[in-house]
Amino acid sequence: MVRFAIGSKTAGSIAYPSARCGVTALRPAFGAVGRTGVLSLSESLDKLGPLCTSAVDCAIVLDVIRCKDPDDLSSRKIFLDDSFSVDITKLTIGYIEDAEMEVVDVLRSKGVIMVPFKLNYTIESVQGILNFTMDVDMLAHFDTWQRSGQDDEFEAQDQWPTELRWARVIPAVDYIQSQRARGKLTQEVKEGFTVHAFMEMLLIGKRFVSADKNQVLLLIKKTTGQFVQRRNAKHSAIL
Repeated sequence: MVRFAIGSKTAGSIAYPSARCGVTALRPAFGAVGRTGVLSLSESLDKLGPLCTSAVDCAIVLDVIRCKDPDDLSSRKIFLDDSFSVDITKLTIGYIEDAEMEVVDVLRSKGVIMVPFKLNYTIESVQGILNFTMDVDMLAHFDTWQRSGQDDEFEAQDQWPTELRWARVIPAVDYIQSQRARGKLTQEVKEGFTVHAFMEMLLIGKRFVSADKNQVLLLIKKTTGQFVQRRNAKHSAIL
């Protein structure tokens, strides 16, 4: 076993493995960790984050790996508050209607301000933006691989090869429209999400582990790359 690992997430490859393995993981905001040397699938969606044995370890590892990478133009310097001195009684945590109420009650008993939150987005609207973005990004990355016919050697022909061939015929106008919608959605997220964080827990056995329970919220986070926090906050704290 290792003390920690670093995973890349395009559409769930940090949250889902951590949920399955019963470990703690953190998916930072897009650009928080430089991606030089990483095999990327979607350069406008991929995020790097730690998978550890505890939230404390996640805080330590993120503090080390966060940086402005000169070879990754999408990376940026982020500010990270001292996560070990956060006063949880001053935190406002949003929870969606199908959240585990047992967890809501526990957090509320610890002094956390818990507020119900409703998302005004449909799965179909956000999924369409995500699919266009991810597929075109992937094809741009693997363009030479496909043009040279190497995708014919891929064993599972009904998976990535088919996905990339479909991306080849996406009209440019439709792609541009999807990115306009993506920008609008990102702006709405920044302006409308007024809690420090969302509670996203999945009960596996007798342990609560990090996973995305609500599909719409998951898709919004994938598409916008936002680390949801209180609007106008200058710093981010691991919760």
